[in-house]
Amino acid sequence: MAHLSAQKKSYNTIATYIKGISYYLKLRNKQDFTSSFIIKKMLDGAKNKSQRPDIRTPITPSILVKLVNGADVGCSSQYEAVLFKNVFLMAFSCFLRVSEFCVGSKSSKMDAHKVLGISDIHISLHGELQIRIRYSKTDQHGTGTILCVQRSSSNQYCVVTATENYLAIRPKCSGPMFVHFNCQPLTQYQFNAVLKRLLSLGGIEGVIRSHSFRIGAATFWSQKVSDDKIKEMGRWSQSSRSHKSYIRVPKVQIGILELN
Repeated sequence: MAHLSAQKKSYNTIATYIKGISYYLKLRNKQDFTSSFIIKKMLDGAKNKSQRPDIRTPITPSILVKLVNGADVGCSSQYEAVLFKNVFLMAFSCFLRVSEFCVGSKSSKMDAHKVLGISDIHISLHGELQIRIRYSKTDQHGTGTILCVQRSSSNQYCVVTATENYLAIRPKCSGPMFVHFNCQPLTQYQFNAVLKRLLSLGGIEGVIRSHSFRIGAATFWSQKVSDDKIKEMGRWSQSSRSHKSYIRVPKVQIGILELN
């Protein structure tokens, strides 16, 4: 561990090596010294040393509106505009990770099997949108999770309506939910490229990345619901505190106090 630290390896890399050693020892039916007190303390030290502030800017409702409105101008066709409106609204509304709805590359068949598929979308007669997330960072075995979103008739940025608009023009092909008009799946690279273009066109500043949608959703709902509810909505374990790192504390501008 000292050698890895001297090589400036990250905490995640060091922890991965330790897990590998632990697995090897257990496989050989030998004593697993990686769970000892000193090893745990060294890992804690490596983690504290490597921690850096997350500078990614959360997507706020106002930024989301600008992105959705800007799609008509910033996308290459009307079909692409409808596609990205749906993607943006669903990513924010459902706390989605980009890997859950976009393939890593055009040729990755494994990604296409794991991402949100057209068969995973259902809209009930009562206007409830049901979304089945097949795999996720915290669900590597593919148990799956059903997300339910209610229609908002008073909101022009309703994700249910946006989904209906997209499904009405989506080509009749199986596979991933989000595809181009030629049935090629939307990739993470393409998503990030369009996001960057629309941010530039809208004059939106900040370090905004694909994960900013999930960060923004957690920050938005932290002002409205309990921690347990945020964990449920974001699919975090109830015993986890990971969601805390997603919530951005609002900045309040204080006026200048002049004393005579």
